[in-house]
Amino acid sequence: MPMILTPKITMDADIVTAFATSTEEQGQIILHCRNLPTSQARKFISRRISKNTNLADCTSNHKSQLVYAEGISIAPQCKLVKVGIYYHFTLVFEGLPNLVENLIFSK
Repeated sequence: MPMILTPKITMDADIVTAFATSTEEQGQIILHCRNLPTSQARKFISRRISKNTNLADCTSNHKSQLVYAEGISIAPQCKLVKVGIYYHFTLVFEGLPNLVENLIFSK
């Protein structure tokens, strides 16, 4: 049976340095939301979120776009939820700068 040899791999130092200095850390913001729908006229109410919803940093021009939504419809679709019962959903946004202190939730 032939022996399998592990090849020796060498990388140019310039390539290693270029990759090491170009690494960018990425993160995500996850919002777990709870909403209590109320209405005196109806038993069900519709809920949805715009695909243009974002988180904006109050001290810079940075905006993090909505990446994913779980448990809530994205417009133009709507999700019917029962009035008077807490409704939970999760929103995932692109990462924000490290020094963010205040956010604006907007669409």
